[in-house]
Amino acid sequence: MEQECTSRVELKISCRALANLDTFSKSDPIAIVYEYLNNNWREVGRTEMVRDNLNPDFVKSILMDYRFEEVQKLKISVYDIDDEKTQSLSQQDFIGEVECVLADVVVTPGFSRALLNTKHNNFRGSIIIYAEEIKGSNDVVKFQLYGCNLDKKDFFGKSDPYIVILRQQINGQYTAVHKTEFIKNTLNPTWAPFVISVQALCNGDYDRKLKVECYDWNRSSAHEIIGSFETSLRGLLSQEKRDHDLILDKKRGKHNYKNSGVLVVADIAVVRNYSFLEYIQGGCEISLMVAIDFTASNGSPNTPTSLHNISNPSTPNEYVRAITTVGEILSSYDADKLFPVYGFGAKLPPAWNVSHCFALNGNPEQPEVAGVQGILNAYYQAVNTVQLYGPTMFSHILKATNTIANQVVTQHKQKYYVLLILTDGIINDMQDTINAIVTGSDLPLSIVIVGVGNADFSNMRTLDADDVALKSFTGKVMSRDIVQFVPFSDFRNMPMSVLAR
Repeated sequence: MEQECTSRVELKISCRALANLDTFSKSDPIAIVYEYLNNNWREVGRTEMVRDNLNPDFVKSILMDYRFEEVQKLKISVYDIDDEKTQSLSQQDFIGEVECVLADVVVTPGFSRALLNTKHNNFRGSIIIYAEEIKGSNDVVKFQLYGCNLDKKDFFGKSDPYIVILRQQINGQYTAVHKTEFIKNTLNPTWAPFVISVQALCNGDYDRKLKVECYDWNRSSAHEIIGSFETSLRGLLSQEKRDHDLILDKKRGKHNYKNSGVLVVADIAVVRNYSFLEYIQGGCEISLMVAIDFTASNGSPNTPTSLHNISNPSTPNEYVRAITTVGEILSSYDADKLFPVYGFGAKLPPAWNVSHCFALNGNPEQPEVAGVQGILNAYYQAVNTVQLYGPTMFSHILKATNTIANQVVTQHKQKYYVLLILTDGIINDMQDTINAIVTGSDLPLSIVIVGVGNADFSNMRTLDADDVALKSFTGKVMSRDIVQFVPFSDFRNMPMSVLAR
């Protein structure tokens, strides 16, 4: 059998000496990676935005396939983010970009190039890329860290400490793999528990060198290092040593200097993170639930511009296309092919009261319909029956979903729930929605939000929580990221199989 010449690689990106495009602060950079496919540049992924930093070490990796037998052209563009509410790069300031071949990045540890910008001849900064083949590991590491007696760095306060974990690359340099939140005005911080995959932390090598750095966060100036120490995953897991001295290099060796504080690994454990296939083969059933937005902002179904217009069956609207695409994928894993389907934001006959969670088939006791066609039939019936109203509220649907997902699960009765929410815009109960998502993060539940139309979806990106974990009104942080937001407009001209992925 011919061996497949493909590997999965991880790209870690840093920038140095970026051009400062902000007047009263520093640039807020983000890096976007593109691959040249079918005569077009296709986005592969984006790093997180790093605020007020001209020398960012991006924590978020870019994962992609490396095909040995092909010349894979890459473009990495760096922007200064001015408007965080939109993903559109036309609203951001372009710093510069570099084009290269993936093979060159793979074979050159610490591949580095100057950023180019055809509109500016001056130096725009440089980019550094590390590529590493991903080793197969589904394990994750759960951390709980706190600090003791950290050095005081602020003149009018204490310190605002946060932790950065870095891993060593083949050339001895370190790249960031995780950053905690900062905690204001304390020398004895307790950071929120977090989870990181073994692959991201050390690529499966428990003896790989790690560096743990503690910084004092500053709003308007460079963050100041408090201290650091070197270790490995095996060292962190050691039961014999849970207290680690934070050492500041410029104080090392000075008379009576012991440390700049202590980092305590209060709890750490490696946990098996089973793959999707392992769950399916083990008997876990995937159960799809659907919630559809019937608020007035969709437009009257009788008008051709309405997002709920169903007058032309040969041209299905975006709601129908999303239901069909995602439903056909997930229905293969649902044994009974019965799907609860809800609507929200409409007035219902005969009393015409507003409901933010109603069964689309009209039967609240048995909201399930049979198959994807059953979902579509219930949707068509609702469009012709209910009165679009509002406002857009998710929390009622989410609370009902949490109740369903909170059923007793045993080894012989395993169910995982996927809630597909189709909506056209801004939600009006943001904090209640966040509270429900945080609760759902402890349940066997994932939420996929598909945004239809061209409304402002900034709230949806907040719920996606790729960069900042959601926190309930009680202060509880989500235990895992369960929300994926997808703007349908990004897939209008692509095969629907791309949306399904």
